[in-house]
Amino acid sequence: MQELNEYLRKISYSLPEMCRTRDLIKIGLYRTDQAAAAARKRGNSPEFIQINKRVVLYPKNAVIRFLLNKCQDTKNVSNLTQVKRS
Repeated sequence: MQELNEYLRKISYSLPEMCRTRDLIKIGLYRTDQAAAAARKRGNSPEFIQINKRVVLYPKNAVIRFLLNKCQDTKNVSNLTQVKRS
């Protein structure tokens, strides 16, 4: 659990308060804009705000919550720690 907390702390410091899709790609949550769009459509993404057709923002707290929930769902910390570290 300490490894997870350290990972989330590093992610938290590296992300802006309002993340763009490219920020989530940078931390390895998605590989492409298209993958992020597909995840949003399926309801499998952090909470987001659609500013317009091309701009989507994710509150940093929503991204951290999403990562925590994913870890708790799988009961496997290694799934998150395999995401690229900043």
